[in-house]
Amino acid sequence: MNKRLIFASIKEGVAAGLTIGLVVMLVIYNLGGLLSPVGGVWNSSNQAYYPKYMEIHDSSLDGQVTAYRDLLGIPHIFTESEADFAFAIGYLQAQDRLFSIDVMLRFVQGRVAEFLGEDGLDVDIGSRRMGFGRLGRQMWANLLNSTNPDAPELASLLWRFCDGLNRYISDISPNNLPMEYLYLGIQPESFEPQDLCSLFIFFEYMLSFSGHDLQITRLADGLTKDTLFELIPIDPYPFEVPIIPNFTVPADTGAPLVKGPSEPEEDLSLKALLAGLALEQPGQLKSWYDQFGGCSNNWIVNGSLTTSGYPILCNDPHLMLMVPSIWWEFHYVNTATGESLYGVAFPGMPLCGIGTNNMIAWGATITAIDCTDYYAETLRNGDTEYLFNDTEWRKIEQVIEVIHVKGEPDYGLTVNCTRHNYNPADDFQCPIYASYNNSAVSVKWTGFAADPGIMFAWWGMAHARNVTMFQDALRHATAPGINFAFGSVDGDIGMFPTARYPVRNGSGQLKDTDGYFKGILLLNGSTHEDEWTGYIPFEWIPQKINPDQMYLQSANQRTVNTSEYDKYYLAWQQAAGYRGRSIDRYLKSAPLHSITVEDMQRLQADTLDVAASVFIPELLRAVNATYGNIADPQLNQTVEILTAWNLSGTYADRNEIAPTIWDRFQKEYIDVTFKDEYIAAGIPNEIKPQLSTLEYLTCYNATSIWFNDTRTSQTENASDIMLRALNDTIDYLENRYGNDINEWVWGNIHQIEIQYLGFGGFGGIIPEFDIPKYPADGNGWTINVAGGHNVHSGPSMRMIIDFNNLAQNDTYIGYLSYPGGQSGNPLSPHYRDNFELWRNYQYHSILFPQSLDAYPTDYIEATAVFMP
Repeated sequence: MNKRLIFASIKEGVAAGLTIGLVVMLVIYNLGGLLSPVGGVWNSSNQAYYPKYMEIHDSSLDGQVTAYRDLLGIPHIFTESEADFAFAIGYLQAQDRLFSIDVMLRFVQGRVAEFLGEDGLDVDIGSRRMGFGRLGRQMWANLLNSTNPDAPELASLLWRFCDGLNRYISDISPNNLPMEYLYLGIQPESFEPQDLCSLFIFFEYMLSFSGHDLQITRLADGLTKDTLFELIPIDPYPFEVPIIPNFTVPADTGAPLVKGPSEPEEDLSLKALLAGLALEQPGQLKSWYDQFGGCSNNWIVNGSLTTSGYPILCNDPHLMLMVPSIWWEFHYVNTATGESLYGVAFPGMPLCGIGTNNMIAWGATITAIDCTDYYAETLRNGDTEYLFNDTEWRKIEQVIEVIHVKGEPDYGLTVNCTRHNYNPADDFQCPIYASYNNSAVSVKWTGFAADPGIMFAWWGMAHARNVTMFQDALRHATAPGINFAFGSVDGDIGMFPTARYPVRNGSGQLKDTDGYFKGILLLNGSTHEDEWTGYIPFEWIPQKINPDQMYLQSANQRTVNTSEYDKYYLAWQQAAGYRGRSIDRYLKSAPLHSITVEDMQRLQADTLDVAASVFIPELLRAVNATYGNIADPQLNQTVEILTAWNLSGTYADRNEIAPTIWDRFQKEYIDVTFKDEYIAAGIPNEIKPQLSTLEYLTCYNATSIWFNDTRTSQTENASDIMLRALNDTIDYLENRYGNDINEWVWGNIHQIEIQYLGFGGFGGIIPEFDIPKYPADGNGWTINVAGGHNVHSGPSMRMIIDFNNLAQNDTYIGYLSYPGGQSGNPLSPHYRDNFELWRNYQYHSILFPQSLDAYPTDYIEATAVFMP
C-alpha cells in the first residue's frame, strides 16, 4: 500500500479538521490499530495542545523548576539548578519533538532499515561506514576522560537531559505515543549521552565534511598547473571581500608550527590511481559527500553605526528547511545566579548553538576550512596491509557492523580502516571507501577524532560575560568550522572563524612541488610527506575584535586575504562571495549613527543579486556592440527585460521575469565557456568552477583561452561566448516553459518546498504534513538566499539582537523567526505558527524576562512545574 495514500485527505486547518480527515482515510484503509481509543491518531489530537497546567514529580530533581510556554509554545525555564534545567529542557523537547529526535538518531546511527526494511539499507550503510554511532560512543568516552575542568558538569548536563527525555517517554508509554510510532510499528527507546554525541558528530559532518579533493584531483589530471590555478585561485580576486580584514598575528605568539624538512619522496602517480579508482565508481564517490548543503549570513555592527549607540547582531544560518524545524527555541533563567540564556538548539541537544545571555550574543555561519583529506594507500598481502610512513606495513583494521533489516536477514558490513597518526593526537581510524589494483583511498576528517570540543565551546559561550571569556571558550572548539559573530553590552564586537585547522607539513613545506597547497588534491598515504603534523595555533587563526571599519560580516566567503596570510593553508573552497559583498556594500555605505533594527530586518530580506549586477551590464554591452537593432522579436524582448532589470536594480523578485533569464544564462555561460576544454581533457562536465571565477575571466581577462572554443576555427572572446549563451538560454526557456515570455515569471519556476522530516531522503514521505510549495524571492546569490528551483534549504532561522535593549534589561531584546513552529505534531497550532512570520520576512519579539516576577502573565499559554 502506498503510505502517502493513508494521509491523502489530511488538509490544512484546525486540529479537529485535520483529525477528521485522517480518521476517514484510516477507516477506508482499515488501519484499526491507529484508531484505537488508547493510542493512534487520537493521541496526536490530544497532544496537539499543551496542558494548561501540569506537574512532573521526579526524585532526581534538586528543586523546583517552573516553565512557562508563551503564545508560540516557546518555553521559559526558571530554576536554581543547571542540572534541573537540563532535565526540564529534555522533557520539554521530547514533548515537542520526540519522534523527530528519535528518527534522526536512528538515521544517524544507521538503523533506518529496522523499520523501513530494504528501502532504508543504503542510508544505513552510509551512516555505518562513516561510523556516527561508533564516534558518538567514542566522543562520550573522551568527554568522561577529559581533563577539562568543565567536563564533569558538562557530562552531568548530558545525563540529566537524557533523564528528562526518558521521563517523558515513560509518561506517555505505551498508550499515548505520537501517531508516527504506531504507523511505523516501533517504540521509542531510552536515550543515553552517547546517543546525543552521535547527533553532535552528525552535526559536524553535515557542516564540514567534503569530498571535493577527489573532484579537484580529477580536474588537475586533465589540466596544466596554470590553468588549474585559474579555476581554483590560491589568492583572492580583486573584487573579493574577506571575512577578516587586516589580520595581523599577535607579536607574542611565537613562530608557526613546523615539522622539520626531509628528502622528497618518489611520486606515486596519485592522479593515475584516482583515474582508475574514482572514475570507475562515481556513484560510491558521490554518496560520501555533500549530503547536505549549507551556508549562512551573520554580521555585527558596533554602536558608532547604530542610532542607539549599541551594537546590533544579525544571523540567518542557511540549513535544511523542514517541519518540524531544524531548530528548537528556548529561554532559561538561573534564579540563583541571575544568568539568563535565550537561543536555539538542535533538537536532541541541550546546548545553545546560537543565542544570547545577559551580557553577550553570538551568531554562526560555516567557515571555509579544509578539514578532510583523502589518502592514496599502497596495499599488499591481499589488501590486508597498508604502507605507512615510508617503511611501516600495518594491518588494515576492520570494523564489523550488523544492520537489522525489517523482514529480511541481517546485513553484515565490513568497514576497512587505516590510521594516519603521524601526529600522535590523530590516533583515530580513517575509513577506506574503495580499493583498486592493490591501492585504496581512505579519508581523514577532523570529526573522526570524536573530540567533544564543540560542546565545551558552546558551554563556555553560554556562560561568557565578555569578549575575553568568549575567546577562551572558543579555544576548545574543534569541528565543525564556524564563523562566530560576537557582540556585547560593553560595546565590543568580533568575528572568530573557529575550528581545528590541520597543518599538513610533514616535509616542512605547506605546498607540493607543483605549487599546490597540500590538502587540495589526493594525498600520498604511504609516506609522511602529506601527513598532518598538528593544528594551527589559536592565535594564528584569523580573527578580529573591534575593527576600524566598525562592522564585521561573514557569508561563507574567503576567511582572510591569503596573499597576506601565507603562513598556513586554511581552505581552497569557499562561497563565491556575492552575499558577503552585498552585506559589505550596505554596511560600508551606512553613515555614522544611522542603522536601526528595522534596517537590519530589511537587509536580512534583501534580494539584490550582486552577481547579476556584474554580469548583466557586460552581457548588454556585448549585445549592443554586436547586434545594434535586434530583428528577432524574442531576443529583442529578452534584452529589453534585462535592460529594465539592470536599471531598476537586479533584485531577484518572484514577480519578475528577468531573474529566470539570468538564472539560466549563468548556467549556459559556464557550460559554453568550459565544456570544450573539459571534453578535450576528458574531465567530467559536472566539475564546474565557481561563478566568481567566470566573473574574473569576464571582467579582467576577456580574451582568456577559456573563452576560445577549440571546436571552431574562430578565436572567441568573452563577448562571443556570452552571446552564444544568451541564445542557448532563450532556446532552453522556450523549450521548457513555452514561447510566451510572460510565462517565465521567476515565482512560477522558483518555489520553496518545506517538507515534513525533510532530511536524509525522508522528505515527502507524508506530503500532507508538508508546507505546500509557494513562489519565492531570492536565489543562490542573494542575502535572502534561496538556491535552485525547488528550494529545500535557506534561512533556517533569522535572528536580530538589539544590545540597547539587552543593556537596559528590557523585556524584549530582539527578533527571531523560523519556518515552522515549536511542535513536531502536525495537528498542533504550534506546528507552523512561526512560518507565516518567516515567510513574510517578519519576526516575533524575543521575550527575555530575567525573573519569574518579570514574566508577563498574559503571555502564558501553559505552565509546567517540575518538583522533587
